[in-house]
Amino acid sequence: MRQFIALFFNIIILCGNTVAAPLESRAVRFEIDMRAEIAAKKFDPLRDKVGMRGAALPLSWDVTTVGQALGDGRFAVEVQFDRSSDAGQPLQYKFKVDKANNAARTAGWEEGRNHTISLQPATQTVARAIDAPHAPLRRCLNTQYG
Repeated sequence: MRQFIALFFNIIILCGNTVAAPLESRAVRFEIDMRAEIAAKKFDPLRDKVGMRGAALPLSWDVTTVGQALGDGRFAVEVQFDRSSDAGQPLQYKFKVDKANNAARTAGWEEGRNHTISLQPATQTVARAIDAPHAPLRRCLNTQYG
C-alpha cells in the first residue's frame, strides 16, 4: 500500500503541469445608455428595468441579468465569465428592457441581430446605447489567451 501511495504522489509531482489549473475569469462591464429612450418617454427608470441576456454562463437567453442604475440614464451590468465560457467563440448577447407591464417574454428585445464580442483576458467595457448599431468584432491576437 505504501508503494502505491508513493507511486501516486510521484505521478502527481511528475505530471503537475498537466493537472487542470483553476479557470481564468474574464470580466466584462456592459454600460447601457438609455438616455434617448428616457427622453422619448419609452423607458421609465422608476418602473422599468434594463439588462442583458446572452449565450454564455452566467448569462442566459431565458432570464434578464438586470443592470444597476448609474444615475444619469445609464445602467451597468458587470459579468464574470469563466475562461471556458466562450470556447473560443465570440459571445452573443442582447440588451433587453423588462417593462413593469410586459407579460410577453418576447417583448423588449433590442432591435436586429445579436451583438457579439470576443472575451479578452483583461477587464473590458462595452458601452453603447440600446439598439445602437453593431461595433466591429475585434479578436485578441495574443495566442496565449486565444
